[in-house]
Amino acid sequence: MGQWTPVFKKGDRQLAKNDRPITSLVTVNKTFEHMLRFIDNGNTEEYEALKFAVAHSNTKSNISIILKVFNTSTSVGLFDRESRFVEAGYFYLNYKKSTLTMDLIQMAETKDAEDRQKKIWQIIGQIQSYQPEGILLYTGKENTDLILQQVPCQRHFPYQWILQEQVSQNQRSIPDHVVLAFKLPFKSSFVDKHFGSSEQGKFKSTNKLKVKFNGMTGSVQFDDSGNRKDVCLEILNLQNGSFQKIGWWNSTKRAVLYKDPLPNTLPGSSSNGELKGRHFRIVYVKEPPFIMPKENEDGTNSLQGYSIDLLKELSRLLGFTYEMYPSPDGFYGALTENGTWNGMIGEIINGNANMAAAPVTITETREKVVDFTVPYMYYTDDLLVKKTSTEATDLLQFMDPFENGVWIATLGVVALFSVVVFVLNYYSPYGYKDENGRGTSEEFNFFNSVWFSVACMLQQGGDRTPRNLSGRILTGCYWLCILVWVSTYTANLAAFLTVKNAAEPINNLNDILKTSYKLAVVSSTSVSATFRTTQYQPHMKIWKRVQADKTLVKSAGVGVQWVREKDNFAFIYDGPVLRYFAMKRPCDLRVVPGLTTAKGFALTFRAHDPHTDKFTLTILHLHENQFLDSLKRKWWDDANFCSQDEDTTLSRKRLSLKSMLGVYVVLSAGVAVALVTLMAEIYWKRKAERTLANKVRTGNRRPTIPALESNYARRPSAD
Repeated sequence: MGQWTPVFKKGDRQLAKNDRPITSLVTVNKTFEHMLRFIDNGNTEEYEALKFAVAHSNTKSNISIILKVFNTSTSVGLFDRESRFVEAGYFYLNYKKSTLTMDLIQMAETKDAEDRQKKIWQIIGQIQSYQPEGILLYTGKENTDLILQQVPCQRHFPYQWILQEQVSQNQRSIPDHVVLAFKLPFKSSFVDKHFGSSEQGKFKSTNKLKVKFNGMTGSVQFDDSGNRKDVCLEILNLQNGSFQKIGWWNSTKRAVLYKDPLPNTLPGSSSNGELKGRHFRIVYVKEPPFIMPKENEDGTNSLQGYSIDLLKELSRLLGFTYEMYPSPDGFYGALTENGTWNGMIGEIINGNANMAAAPVTITETREKVVDFTVPYMYYTDDLLVKKTSTEATDLLQFMDPFENGVWIATLGVVALFSVVVFVLNYYSPYGYKDENGRGTSEEFNFFNSVWFSVACMLQQGGDRTPRNLSGRILTGCYWLCILVWVSTYTANLAAFLTVKNAAEPINNLNDILKTSYKLAVVSSTSVSATFRTTQYQPHMKIWKRVQADKTLVKSAGVGVQWVREKDNFAFIYDGPVLRYFAMKRPCDLRVVPGLTTAKGFALTFRAHDPHTDKFTLTILHLHENQFLDSLKRKWWDDANFCSQDEDTTLSRKRLSLKSMLGVYVVLSAGVAVALVTLMAEIYWKRKAERTLANKVRTGNRRPTIPALESNYARRPSAD
């Protein structure tokens, strides 16, 4: 074992410094109070006398251990009897200028058992009012036994007791409290407890330098300065009602621990994992759909959600009761700059809560200060972004199956085929000929050749088909081309009209760096801790952008609101929470992959809480019997107000009018062109008739009807 760094746990919380001053000094005898007043005013004579007395007693060594233990503490209750005020005073004076808050309590000596019990009850009341983290007992063995067994000492978290008295191997105490002791000899008082200058005391001190014997702590001998040499003390921890050695201390290597101090548990007590009848105080943070407010029919308010249903089932199976209260600052819990924890984790560490039931993520830093059960849900951190708007109407959507180059090539093919089929019919001796057997007849003049080409393209067929072999070969190849073209167009058109395939600007976390999107992150969460401590370069850039844009938010609700209201905004958070928000109306949000590392939600307890294993086994049972899966279906699948196709880019949907609007526009344009053409035809016909009438009146012979008229009036008989 290496050197012991005194980060000391007392059941459920890590002791940590704060900047509170020494607050109170109560119930001390007049001599002790007089001495402390003198020292506080700068008089060091009393301090030197105390230092001399303790240095030549049996207590200096274990006081050094205490100073190390409480080096990281914030508040201490110092309880002593009159004959031990020298040791208590020495401890107080060594910490006089520190940030440690100390409450000094002294009990007058009494031999009457009833009077002693009464005084102890008074002391217990004072301890409860001060709420210290640790308690030093400078008192006799009888008083120690009585104090450790007082039920009123119990509070939201167990105390840490350090016994400055010889104790028996077996000791009774309240379960869950951490009790430490040191293997010391019986104290022999050689200094006047009323603290006066004593020649007799000096005589004893001088002769003590010559003493050498083997005591309960090993060899006892002193150097020329009166300090004990080669001190080695055992550090004991009360476990299961019996003191166990967990380390040792000597003047050379200082403190070394073999194992961490543990709370005392007794067989058959609730501290060994039995939960029936146990009452828990549970801290939570409102987080849909895990914990949400609910208004009852009678007008009262309560809570509902995934975590509430889970707690009810655990309570039914394990037989415990509970009360819930919200986290004072609304945070989950993170390590702050001053070394303390905020949020729900801080509430558990500070002993205000026994458990946290909100979706708390298991992380390395949290695992060091609290205990977690097995995860009841696994997830990843995802991104929430606003859906790309699809409300804009595209009149040419029916042309999307082909690129512009394909459409241009198709028009070129139609024009080329029209020319070639006209030429083949014109020069072929077996084509359609005029009355003189030359050229081509009206059936396959250039105008009708173009019409035949377009009709084939639209799969309608022409009035006539080529009857010369060369024309039929060309037409067959053209029809094959049209078959492939139309089949391909039909297949792609169905996909484009029935599949939403919009190009989304954000599809993963790395896309954030490629765009001007801002990213919101909830502070004091596992997500913010991941970005703050990451060494991955892209994530470091994202965190710098978050800090520069000042987009750290306090809750998920604020992040979701920003995504809806702001342009180019994304929000990274726990995937299950984001999916719940995306399933709510107006269905304008979507979830995309974020951080791919799998994480887990778990119930949170104090460090070394004996009930954690029991909860873990029960949660495993709920996994196996599908109860947790049923909760997931209840709070996600059954609560989904958005259709499933909202979550995918490859899902079928019904066609809307705007999808076919372009086709109707083309048809309308055709009607308009046809009407204009009709008016042109009528005008041409009437003009021709007027011209003919004028010629008749002048005596000229009637001319033939123009070619345009013959195209519509004369229809040759079928072959």
